[in-house]
Amino acid sequence: MLKIGIVSSSMETIERICQVAKSVLNPGTYTLSPFPYHDIDDITPILSHNYAEIDGWLFSGPNPYNIAKNFFQDKKNNSVCCHMSGNEIYKYFLEAIYHQEKKTLALSIDLPASNLFSYGEALEELHIPKDEIYFLEYSLPCDLAEIIAFHKKHWQKKQIDRVFTSLYLVETALKKEDIPVSRIQVSNTSIKQALYTLTQKLQRLHFKNSQVAFLVLAVKDYDGLVENYGNYYKLQKLDLAFRRQFLELSEQLNGYLSEKGNGLYEIFCSRGQIEENNPRLQKIIDTASLVKKTELLAGIGFSTTVYTAQLNARRALMHCKNINSPICILDEDGKLMEAAGQEKSVTLDALTQDLSLTKKLQTANVSLQTYSRILSLVQKLRLEAFTAAEIAGHLGVTSRNIQRIFAGLSKAGLLLPAGQETLSKRGRPTMTYRLS
Repeated sequence: MLKIGIVSSSMETIERICQVAKSVLNPGTYTLSPFPYHDIDDITPILSHNYAEIDGWLFSGPNPYNIAKNFFQDKKNNSVCCHMSGNEIYKYFLEAIYHQEKKTLALSIDLPASNLFSYGEALEELHIPKDEIYFLEYSLPCDLAEIIAFHKKHWQKKQIDRVFTSLYLVETALKKEDIPVSRIQVSNTSIKQALYTLTQKLQRLHFKNSQVAFLVLAVKDYDGLVENYGNYYKLQKLDLAFRRQFLELSEQLNGYLSEKGNGLYEIFCSRGQIEENNPRLQKIIDTASLVKKTELLAGIGFSTTVYTAQLNARRALMHCKNINSPICILDEDGKLMEAAGQEKSVTLDALTQDLSLTKKLQTANVSLQTYSRILSLVQKLRLEAFTAAEIAGHLGVTSRNIQRIFAGLSKAGLLLPAGQETLSKRGRPTMTYRLS
């Protein structure tokens, strides 16, 4: 059973959408949850508190939808809004003229900037005098008091016969002062179209999430690693460390881990779990690079069958080696969907060309790749100053490891002290650093 959240400033509108939905949706497949808001600032908290429980969101118009876009920037955006084509205004013109004795109709109209063009075109097609229509364009967030004052001014000067508003709170305020007002709302046809679009999105999401996913993890140049370690027990300890991390990842993915030997591991799970835990996988790869001084590659394959998903995962692993990217994903058709980490590879290549930097890192006893990871993190988070604990937390390693690396970088002049940070009255102040 999929849950759809309906967001509107008017409970009356939510009820109308629910009524239309009964003729469109299968009641055994979807449930509707109302989310009325009073102020435009209430929308983000509503989404934050209910995002995990709601599968799809339907917004009654462009105003709440435009606010919600910021919330959905880094999340799955299973949402739609009921769009206004501009033709809705004809309905309100006809109704207003029907209830009016005289033949002319003077209006003040407020509209969001996103709808102004479509309504302007609709009014042009009416071929009526425009000098008796007073437009107010607003952007979000808007000043409700200013919009109400705009309509009241024209009403008190007897310049208009009626107000058309796009805002529920403006309609409510003007009705209290006995000013004739109509709220422009989306048509039932627009609601049906939005519901259809949302159900298509949710069906595609359900199909994708239920697809088989195969994750192949490989230690890059495992044979060379065996030669470098030279000690069987050290290599076994490294394998055990990886196996523990991959087992925890497999548990997070609700999948099955299989060890193939020679630094090769496979995890069988669902596509939905892989997409939700991609950052966790990236963190494991970063940790291996920084602490274990070992490069990990991850090939991910999606398909409707286990065999094809495994085949795509192995092909994705080959892409990792060919394009020097730590994570590659192939979809059910075997097409490359993502090649993560390209930016880091470019940064590493650029640093490799700096011979003076290479010499300093040799003095610091810090690998170029480790320095690249720290540099990328600092640039990504735009940190002017940072502590060893901060960097350790982001990279998922111990503070002791980072402190050792910081000591070497400081000795080589690649890291400079930026001051001290006192976190409490007790204890020694924490050193902060900046890159030179």
